[in-house]
Amino acid sequence: MSSLEFRRMLASDAEEIAAIEEMTFAMPWSRKDFWAEAVNENAVYIVGTVDNKIAAYAGAWISFEEAQVTNVAVHPDYRGQGIGTKLFARLIEEVKTRGATAITLEVRPSNKAAIKLYENFGLRSVGRRKGYYLDNGEDALIMWNTDICSIKSSNESEDLTMSTNQTMEDYQKSIFFPIGQKNDAYAKYFKGQSYLAPVAGKEFPIFNVTFEPGCRNNWHIHHADKGGGQMLICVGGRGYYQEWGKDPIEMTAGTVITIPANAKHWHGAAPDSWFSHLAFEIPGENPSNEWLEPVTDEEYGKLK
Repeated sequence: MSSLEFRRMLASDAEEIAAIEEMTFAMPWSRKDFWAEAVNENAVYIVGTVDNKIAAYAGAWISFEEAQVTNVAVHPDYRGQGIGTKLFARLIEEVKTRGATAITLEVRPSNKAAIKLYENFGLRSVGRRKGYYLDNGEDALIMWNTDICSIKSSNESEDLTMSTNQTMEDYQKSIFFPIGQKNDAYAKYFKGQSYLAPVAGKEFPIFNVTFEPGCRNNWHIHHADKGGGQMLICVGGRGYYQEWGKDPIEMTAGTVITIPANAKHWHGAAPDSWFSHLAFEIPGENPSNEWLEPVTDEEYGKLK
């Protein structure tokens, strides 16, 4: 088998994933369902690819410190090769980065292989939901692991690659606003390649700023004597915003950040994802921008 790589699910993956879903489950989710999950900020979905073909996928909803597994599936052509174990290990690592400390799911009692897989990750049956599966009235086993932080990480157990593996053209298909042109005028204030596309005119300028994976801007300040600042609205991918002296804030589609005037901050893409946000200045008196030092590799390396 060629190298197995993992990345986050994109809206453009929905059709391919729905086809695997049809081959796997008696009550499959639709393409529309997976498209919605790809932009759900309370969900974590990953895909495993082999030669750029989706071989497996898994997802979970995050609610406070709990992760509710929604889907785990491997394409029939790739079963029996240990991909399910690697996939579930990666899913656990991803939900842990979102603050989850416990994981739960429902599974058919007849699905012995899946139960064995989940037990290997410390999940135990704690009850049943009677007649949960409507296709045949089968019960669902309720399984929990309330301490996933104790599970050995996939990075410690074996080499699994989390890769964006996404071209700019593919990423453009997953977002509504244009990526635009290379942001050469401000290149000296960015590490990595950024792109800029105007989306509104001179009366109230709004720009879509896109960062390639790993790209971020320098620390900077939007000065103003009164009012002022900037607003960011994430429209695709995954990135971060951080004010000086505060923890980074993860940004996914729909996240809105209001940056106060005179606050030192930076924003940019996650290491493994493209990232786009709309940016517009909040009106203020005597506004100006001050560009400062780059975000160090050590600071950035702490991000997930």
